[in-house]
Amino acid sequence: MPSTSTSELPDWSLLPELAVHLISTKVKSILDYVRFRAVCSSWRSASPSHPSHLPPQLPWLMINDDTTVEEGIGLFYDLWESKMRKLHLPEIVGMWCLASCHGWLLLTATGGQEVFLLNPLTRARVPLPPFNTDFKYLYDDRDAPFYYFLSLSANKMTFSTDLTDPNCLIMVFHLGMTMIQICRVGEPCWTDVTGGPLHRFKTIQDATYYNGRLYLLYQEAMEIVDSNKPEERIVCNFEPRVTKFQKAFLGREIWGLCGYYRRR
Repeated sequence: MPSTSTSELPDWSLLPELAVHLISTKVKSILDYVRFRAVCSSWRSASPSHPSHLPPQLPWLMINDDTTVEEGIGLFYDLWESKMRKLHLPEIVGMWCLASCHGWLLLTATGGQEVFLLNPLTRARVPLPPFNTDFKYLYDDRDAPFYYFLSLSANKMTFSTDLTDPNCLIMVFHLGMTMIQICRVGEPCWTDVTGGPLHRFKTIQDATYYNGRLYLLYQEAMEIVDSNKPEERIVCNFEPRVTKFQKAFLGREIWGLCGYYRRR
């Protein structure tokens, strides 16, 4: 049987750009989409780097392994295919992963002087201001600011919109909900939004962003903060008081913002 010579094989890189784009819209798995764009430069340029057609994906779970991190290898468990994935990520060497949101990792160096977002699939990197805010007002009996502690205390992050939107607001939660800081990409520093009249005496149950405002939910009240003018805030007390619940949540419905309460 005669063998097929290399010259007889089709050159898939010569497919028309429109055809490649149409094919890319039929790919439903984010991993397959990454592989699709990695075929060649012409396929990569014909398919958008931020596809809007992909359905919601099961998240990858990042495995904390000091040995592989120091080697620049990120370990992830793929829930969709029930497989462990290894990604070459030299950017994570010497860094701490504090939180994640929509596929972006929040990374910081010890001391918080270097903070950035990293997409582990595309290796896109977005620099952020350092976590060097003095929050000693939380501990009035101590004199020294806890810069080091703050740099490793973030444990939750969320975005107001897609990160590609120049008006996207990044919210980072420290020490549970003890401190909430916000910034936009390109801003030189973080803004603390938890300095209102309720904060020193109440515990924040949940927080979210909606239509230009931050909503900080306490057990007996809600504080509404203008994201452009954090010093301007409105306190809404709950009447009658809602006290018999274990946890409160904020969510967005088609008609606006709603609160949910888990009863004891």
